[in-house]
Amino acid sequence: MSDIIKRESPKKFGPLKSLRDKIAAKEAQNKALAQALDPKKVPNRIAGILDDSGSTAGDCWNHEIQAFSLLLDQSNFGDTSYLLYKLNEGLVQDLTCNYIDIKIKLANFKSGATPLATAMSRVLHSAPITRAFIVSDGIPDDENGCYMAAELYKEKGIKIDTIFVSSGSIYSGEQPDAKDLMRKIADITGGVFMCFDNLGNFSKAVGYLAPAFRDMLENKKLRLQLGSGE
Repeated sequence: MSDIIKRESPKKFGPLKSLRDKIAAKEAQNKALAQALDPKKVPNRIAGILDDSGSTAGDCWNHEIQAFSLLLDQSNFGDTSYLLYKLNEGLVQDLTCNYIDIKIKLANFKSGATPLATAMSRVLHSAPITRAFIVSDGIPDDENGCYMAAELYKEKGIKIDTIFVSSGSIYSGEQPDAKDLMRKIADITGGVFMCFDNLGNFSKAVGYLAPAFRDMLENKKLRLQLGSGE
């Protein structure tokens, strides 16, 4: 029996190992190319601000991770760098073209409050970004501070796309206020507001924020669908 296993194993697992080796080699090559780029000089420099407050624990946070990962998969490291900021953990990853580094750092969940205004201000002053997006499910600690920060983004010509996701853990009476705040931040800066009650749809639709597909959001019908929770 052992002789049969020894003879068949290379045939059964050889092609799979070869494929894995090729994938690993390609990833290593891409990492080397990404590290050779200056993330502060590529044309698209995008900040992702994720809400890791207590209300997003569980499914909502898992979908935030999935959404950012899918966005990275839709992006080209040759012309786009990303920055990752979590509301409670702070600046997790400065601008980088090495998307693997971001994916590795996505999963950690610290939990806490919703200091969105602080996050917006720190991101704006920490890196030469060209665009930002915010994912949140609730009302921030300082609503007026968010609007003031949004005005600073507007002055610098930086649009903020905002995504409201319903985690199911905030009071229904608060949701309209939370949605209005996220919509207003997008309106002030000229960004796009998206609203999702279905977490599965949310994680898929974030791919529209990738530079290669961003122009599709100029379609008014699509923007209406994304902004109505569909």
